[in-house]
Amino acid sequence: MVRLMRLLSACFLILSVAAGVCATRAAPVSEAPLKQFAIRPTERLGTFLPKTTLNVERDGEIRTVRCECQVDNAWVNLEFRLLETKTGRSIPFDVNISYYHGTDGTERWETGNKVATRFIEISERGQYLVFVKGTTGKGDDPNSDTYHSGLSVDVTIYDGPQKFRAWLLILAGSSVLGTSMLLWTLTHRRSRSNNADEFPLNVPSEPSPPGRLIMLDGLRGAAALGVVCCHFFVPEMSSIATKLNSIFPDPIPTLARHGDLGVEVFFVLSGFVIAYSIGNRRMSGRYIANFALRRSIRLDPPYLAAIALSVLLWAAYLPGGLGECYQQSHGWKGIVANSLYLQNILGFPSIIGVAWTLCLEIQFYLAYIGLFSLAQFVSRHLRIKRLPDHCDVDVSQVALLIAFLPLTLASIYCWNNSLSDFSFFGSWHRFFVGVMCYWAFAQRINSVAFVAYAFVLATLAIYSSDLRGGTATTTAILIYTAGRTGHLSSALSASWLQYLGRISYSLYLVHILIGVSLVNMLWSPTQSTTMTLCMFLIGLAASIAGAELMYRLFERPSVRLSRKLKWRTADQSASPVTFQVGSSAVPTTTELPIGQ
Repeated sequence: MVRLMRLLSACFLILSVAAGVCATRAAPVSEAPLKQFAIRPTERLGTFLPKTTLNVERDGEIRTVRCECQVDNAWVNLEFRLLETKTGRSIPFDVNISYYHGTDGTERWETGNKVATRFIEISERGQYLVFVKGTTGKGDDPNSDTYHSGLSVDVTIYDGPQKFRAWLLILAGSSVLGTSMLLWTLTHRRSRSNNADEFPLNVPSEPSPPGRLIMLDGLRGAAALGVVCCHFFVPEMSSIATKLNSIFPDPIPTLARHGDLGVEVFFVLSGFVIAYSIGNRRMSGRYIANFALRRSIRLDPPYLAAIALSVLLWAAYLPGGLGECYQQSHGWKGIVANSLYLQNILGFPSIIGVAWTLCLEIQFYLAYIGLFSLAQFVSRHLRIKRLPDHCDVDVSQVALLIAFLPLTLASIYCWNNSLSDFSFFGSWHRFFVGVMCYWAFAQRINSVAFVAYAFVLATLAIYSSDLRGGTATTTAILIYTAGRTGHLSSALSASWLQYLGRISYSLYLVHILIGVSLVNMLWSPTQSTTMTLCMFLIGLAASIAGAELMYRLFERPSVRLSRKLKWRTADQSASPVTFQVGSSAVPTTTELPIGQ
């Protein structure tokens, strides 16, 4: 077995080197143009004009638009829009070729042949009409609204996706798998020298740091506050957003608008905590049923209460009352789908806008349970000596990789090929980095495997300028570093962060229904700057007050009940685990956190 593992690890490492070489040599985009057309000097681009069609044969394809023109004391600002012929769905994007003429006499117009390139992300297959609108002009003011007819722009649309993406995927998978197998052989050698009977990973049943993981509650509180602020600063959600963005100096509005990145923090925390909560429990039918029951008791009461509140608010707002609200929810089917966290899968609209993440969380839990059961099955068949059925299972790291790596690589592929970040496959890798963080922290896998996985995600996030992937990776690295340096029980211990972390689930559910809705109802564009700031603070306070009420009425009782039903093995009954996480009043870390 050891020789076979060494041979396989060598093969995978050689494959990773070859994939890296191919990735560096591969052209970034296909050289063959898919569509070509020109915007002639006689065309006025003040309105959208249809130019050509594109056929997208599979989901997640990428197109590259390259605009080329002869710039001579002129500028070009083009706006493209793809319109799906059957559904009317549109994809807007811009391609700008513009140059500024300085007023101090030191800058000049740039002349010559200029090129601008922009990637289009097309998530659904179909036929698309390409419309173009733009501004071209000459003179000293590139901001004027005049349209010039003396400029010709050549537009080329190239096929995708980029070639090197597949090579990067092979590089990531083969390097992680090869390194892990090599580490397994080294661990196996040490295990045999110590006369170990078990498969080579000697793992403590629980991690050893004392105290509570205060840092996780602090992270959750900060993430919840970021999500709330984001929805006040985004014009699509809040009526005061435009004025708030003008009141505060940068970078405050920019940071607030990116507060939705707190969702990625929630995903990482969920991955970390579900791995901690399940530990090495044997995935029997009784345990899985107990886990599902506790999850339902923990999550459902606040969620169903928020759905009821949303229905009442919509009934009061819509002219048709409850009847119109019932119709817009697609009847009883839509209500049942929302109640069972199935609206994303079945295609129904969410009664609560933020509930899309709850659907993903439930899918993450189910996937983890299934894959961890598979890992235990594989691990039992790789062991020299099997454990009795009533004992917990120390799952080998090779079995974990065999079970989890295919789905993780598929998730990275979907994310890297511009499929939706809000789908299960496009988000799993961000949840899984939290799982890997805990496994490395608890020594269930070698730390090198976690570092390698985090490095791959960070590299792809930097290349793709993806803030979501970068935030998830950074969060996992911070948690792991804090754990290794002994700061998980002390960092981010401010009382206000701990409080927000405790009520974060309720705050996440009701902040739009209460805080944002209240502001939208009371604020008017004629109000002063001071009044706008007051309305923002009122909305924030109302969100927190509503979350506190939701927490006391629904969340805290459900948490206490789910704790009473917690599965305990014989070993746990005799010697309870003293490793506590989060607040003593609410299992904010032992009970899986929920984010946007």
